[in-house]
Amino acid sequence: MVAAGTPTPSASRSVSSGPWGGTGIALTVEDSGAKIEMDCAHGRIAGRLVLDGEGRFELPGTFTRERPGPVHMGPNGEAQEEKGEPARYSGRVEGDVLRVSIRLESGGREMGPFEVQAGRTARLHKCL
Repeated sequence: MVAAGTPTPSASRSVSSGPWGGTGIALTVEDSGAKIEMDCAHGRIAGRLVLDGEGRFELPGTFTRERPGPVHMGPNGEAQEEKGEPARYSGRVEGDVLRVSIRLESGGREMGPFEVQAGRTARLHKCL
Protein backbone atom coordinates (compact mmCIF):
# COMPACT_ATOMS: atom_id res chain seq x y z
CA MET A 1 0.00 0.00 0.00
CA VAL A 2 1.33 3.45 -0.79
CA ALA A 3 0.46 6.92 0.35
CA ALA A 4 -2.88 8.25 -0.82
CA GLY A 5 -3.08 9.67 -4.31
CA THR A 6 -1.79 8.49 -7.63
CA PRO A 7 1.97 8.98 -7.83
CA THR A 8 3.39 10.82 -10.82
CA PRO A 9 6.91 10.18 -12.11
CA SER A 10 8.19 13.13 -10.06
CA ALA A 11 6.16 12.33 -6.92
CA SER A 12 7.66 10.13 -4.24
CA ARG A 13 5.72 7.29 -2.71
CA SER A 14 6.07 6.19 0.87
CA VAL A 15 4.95 3.32 3.05
CA SER A 16 1.48 4.04 4.42
CA SER A 17 1.37 5.29 8.01
CA GLY A 18 -0.20 3.12 10.65
CA PRO A 19 0.08 -0.45 11.88
CA TRP A 20 1.51 -3.29 9.84
CA GLY A 21 1.50 -6.75 11.41
CA GLY A 22 2.68 -10.28 10.87
CA THR A 23 3.77 -13.37 12.76
CA GLY A 24 6.43 -12.35 15.28
CA ILE A 25 6.64 -8.74 14.13
CA ALA A 26 4.70 -5.47 14.42
CA LEU A 27 5.65 -2.35 12.50
CA THR A 28 4.15 1.06 13.24
CA VAL A 29 4.90 3.53 10.46
CA GLU A 30 4.96 7.22 11.33
CA ASP A 31 5.82 10.33 9.34
CA SER A 32 9.29 10.44 10.90
CA GLY A 33 10.16 6.74 10.73
CA ALA A 34 8.89 3.49 12.19
CA LYS A 35 8.86 1.44 15.39
CA ILE A 36 9.33 -2.32 15.29
CA GLU A 37 8.32 -4.83 17.97
CA MET A 38 9.39 -8.45 17.65
CA ASP A 39 9.05 -11.48 19.90
CA CYS A 40 12.34 -10.82 21.70
CA ALA A 41 13.55 -7.52 20.26
CA HIS A 42 12.53 -4.05 19.21
CA GLY A 43 13.89 -1.40 16.90
CA ARG A 44 13.49 1.99 15.35
CA ILE A 45 13.84 3.09 11.73
CA ALA A 46 15.13 6.65 11.40
CA GLY A 47 13.54 8.58 8.57
CA ARG A 48 10.45 8.53 6.44
CA LEU A 49 9.96 5.26 4.55
CA VAL A 50 10.15 6.72 1.03
CA LEU A 51 10.00 4.14 -1.76
CA ASP A 52 12.04 4.08 -4.94
CA GLY A 53 10.57 3.21 -8.35
CA GLU A 54 10.60 -0.51 -7.47
CA GLY A 55 8.81 -0.05 -4.13
CA ARG A 56 11.98 -0.42 -2.02
CA PHE A 57 13.56 1.52 0.84
CA GLU A 58 16.76 1.28 2.88
CA LEU A 59 17.27 3.33 6.04
CA PRO A 60 19.40 3.38 9.19
CA GLY A 61 18.04 2.67 12.63
CA THR A 62 18.64 0.79 15.84
CA PHE A 63 17.96 -2.77 16.94
CA THR A 64 17.74 -3.93 20.55
CA ARG A 65 17.62 -7.55 21.66
CA GLU A 66 15.40 -8.27 24.64
CA ARG A 67 15.80 -10.99 27.20
CA PRO A 68 13.61 -12.56 29.83
CA GLY A 69 13.99 -11.47 33.40
CA PRO A 70 13.71 -8.29 35.39
CA VAL A 71 13.63 -4.88 33.77
CA HIS A 72 16.25 -2.37 34.92
CA MET A 73 14.58 0.65 36.48
CA GLY A 74 15.84 4.21 36.17
CA PRO A 75 16.25 6.69 39.04
CA ASN A 76 12.72 8.05 38.54
CA GLY A 77 11.05 4.63 38.52
CA GLU A 78 10.77 4.37 34.73
CA ALA A 79 11.89 1.29 32.83
CA GLN A 80 15.38 1.81 31.51
CA GLU A 81 15.64 0.85 27.87
CA GLU A 82 18.85 -0.79 26.76
CA LYS A 83 20.79 1.05 24.10
CA GLY A 84 20.24 -0.51 20.70
CA GLU A 85 22.93 -1.23 18.18
CA PRO A 86 23.13 0.42 14.75
CA ALA A 87 21.24 -1.42 12.02
CA ARG A 88 20.13 -1.00 8.40
CA TYR A 89 16.52 -1.70 7.54
CA SER A 90 15.53 -2.53 3.98
CA GLY A 91 12.15 -3.42 2.61
CA ARG A 92 9.93 -3.77 -0.39
CA VAL A 93 6.21 -3.10 -0.68
CA GLU A 94 4.04 -5.20 -2.99
CA GLY A 95 0.37 -4.28 -2.65
CA ASP A 96 -0.48 -4.32 1.05
CA VAL A 97 2.47 -6.58 1.96
CA LEU A 98 5.84 -5.29 3.14
CA ARG A 99 8.88 -7.56 3.39
CA VAL A 100 11.49 -6.06 5.71
CA SER A 101 15.03 -7.23 6.49
CA ILE A 102 17.45 -6.08 9.19
CA ARG A 103 21.26 -6.02 8.93
CA LEU A 104 23.24 -5.31 12.09
CA GLU A 105 26.14 -2.98 11.34
CA SER A 106 28.45 -4.72 13.82
CA GLY A 107 29.21 -8.12 12.38
CA GLY A 108 26.83 -7.82 9.43
CA ARG A 109 24.29 -10.34 10.77
CA GLU A 110 21.13 -10.34 8.65
CA MET A 111 17.62 -11.19 9.81
CA GLY A 112 14.54 -11.68 7.70
CA PRO A 113 12.86 -11.02 5.50
CA PHE A 114 9.87 -10.61 7.75
CA GLU A 115 6.46 -10.14 6.17
CA VAL A 116 3.92 -7.64 7.50
CA GLN A 117 0.57 -6.62 6.10
CA ALA A 118 -1.07 -3.20 6.30
CA GLY A 119 -3.73 -2.97 8.99
CA ARG A 120 -3.10 -6.50 10.28
CA THR A 121 -2.70 -7.21 13.98
CA ALA A 122 0.69 -8.69 14.83
CA ARG A 123 1.07 -12.05 16.58
CA LEU A 124 3.82 -11.51 19.16
CA HIS A 125 5.11 -13.80 21.92
CA LYS A 126 7.32 -11.55 24.04
CA CYS A 127 10.26 -13.02 25.96
CA LEU A 128 9.20 -14.10 29.43
